[in-house]
Amino acid sequence: MENDFTNLLPDQEKIEKRYAFISDGVLRANVVIAFRYIVFLINLESHNKLPGPILYSLYKDLIVQTATIIESCIHYTLQSNIDNGIINESAILGEEWIEEKNIILHAYDDGSKRVCGVVQKKKVHELSNHTHFLQLNRACKKAGIFTELSFNAAEKLRTSRNKIHLAGLKEIDILYSKAEVDVHFNYANIVLNRLEIRLAER
Repeated sequence: MENDFTNLLPDQEKIEKRYAFISDGVLRANVVIAFRYIVFLINLESHNKLPGPILYSLYKDLIVQTATIIESCIHYTLQSNIDNGIINESAILGEEWIEEKNIILHAYDDGSKRVCGVVQKKKVHELSNHTHFLQLNRACKKAGIFTELSFNAAEKLRTSRNKIHLAGLKEIDILYSKAEVDVHFNYANIVLNRLEIRLAER
């Protein structure tokens, strides 16, 4: 590394003010840590002449970290709206019938067929730490948390993050640029502004 620019990192407490809409102190602190890492990567790129493969990976990491922050903020907003009774969890996350038991009522003599009775149980989907980004976005749209603009921005972040998995790539992974990162920062800003507005309405 040509330069030590850790002194350029924003202060943790100052940046936490930008995320003051997150009342969960642990989540807010972790979001800011990730944000400071993004700033570190930006400075790393700005103050050093990095070779192409490192730059592509750096830009990719910026997109992943940005999407991770947004996913966490979406999850928090959704959970807050559920906890405060503003939205109904089962109404936005859905429910399904799952098979609990299969009972053989009759078996044919030649063993080629049988008649069964199935006991099903209704399962209501609940928000958890394992709820996927796709489900979060759809739930926020269904609940009216997202406008069309903020939903599309969140989906852009989600799909870009998912494209980054190496095993799924169909071409050499050199497709990232600073301009593309800036576009994703703009998507993140659209989503954050919308979430902040929604949380202020509580």
